[in-house]
Amino acid sequence: MTIQTTQDSGEALLAMLALPGSGVYTVSHALAEREQLLQQLYGTTDIAQAKSQWQHQLAKLDKASSPWILGIPEDAGGGILRGANWGPLFLRLAYYKQTHAKILTELGDVRVIPQLILDEYVNNDILKSCRTHLYGHSANYPVSPLSIAFEVASLLYQQNASARLLGIGGDHAASYPLIKAKLLAARAMSQRIAVLHFDAHTDLLHDRMGIPITFGSWVSHALPYMSSSDLWIQLGIRQTGHNQAYWQQQVGVKQYWADAWHTEGVAAISDSIIQYLTQRGVDGVYITFDIDALDLSQASATGTPAIKGLVAEDVIVLMKRIRAAFPVVAADLMEFAPMVHHPQLTMQPEPDTTLQHIVPIYGTLIEILSH
Repeated sequence: MTIQTTQDSGEALLAMLALPGSGVYTVSHALAEREQLLQQLYGTTDIAQAKSQWQHQLAKLDKASSPWILGIPEDAGGGILRGANWGPLFLRLAYYKQTHAKILTELGDVRVIPQLILDEYVNNDILKSCRTHLYGHSANYPVSPLSIAFEVASLLYQQNASARLLGIGGDHAASYPLIKAKLLAARAMSQRIAVLHFDAHTDLLHDRMGIPITFGSWVSHALPYMSSSDLWIQLGIRQTGHNQAYWQQQVGVKQYWADAWHTEGVAAISDSIIQYLTQRGVDGVYITFDIDALDLSQASATGTPAIKGLVAEDVIVLMKRIRAAFPVVAADLMEFAPMVHHPQLTMQPEPDTTLQHIVPIYGTLIEILSH
């Protein structure tokens, strides 16, 4: 389903989006955090007053500066430990409280029915029922979070092809609609976009237990939208069933495994990537960041943390060096699960430690998308 260009775009956005931090439907869970975020953003905890200000801001998007922040609070595409649906709320709140930064262009959250991933996986009866629940009887908008995210991003790029979106997830499958929408918009302008993909895992399964788009398989389905698969660069890989040569030869992606960071250093890795992309004449870079690219000691509040990973300081250095060489056209940060704890893991830090390391990365993404 694609939104018709004759439809009122403001009406479509208001239908498919919820207030920032409010995409997860609950009666009372995390209520204190949501109220704190509304107070930060709108100076009130009154839902009606906050919603009025939010709607007013959406109506003036054509005058709003980038980046535009979009929350995708879903974890139905996950499968190990859930909880990334709370990432957008808790990350936003921590960012504003810790940095005292100016309020960004907050698009809000994709509305989430937690049992759904994509509309293609839902039969017509359920689609009809869910549309009635979300929109009433007359609307024909998508109902699954990744389908909504794709339509919202596509609509925004139709309005402003140079808009720089920053997505917050959500499990890593939530990157699929954002990257797909950006690559299609870039294709329409004959632009070659590279993707820098930070992750402990390749996410290159064809499917997971028969489901095509999941946190472990979404990259395989995003690659066909690339102008060339060798423009997909993976950084921090260390948990995979195949060696590096397999993925580079069989799939065509370029990889810098975590052990290379430890032996070569971030400066050498950065120089290598910049030379590699310069030779291929890219017009811009999309950054997708799964927080498990970081070492367990820095990012444990996630579904699949892994040892021997990257450190936040190096990630920030690399992102800034890439931005100095190429435009960063959009980005996302995924897999922060603030309520997840792994008591079976030795020497695991508390969940708040994860925020201490990913808030600066989130701030760096905001910084490099603001120019």
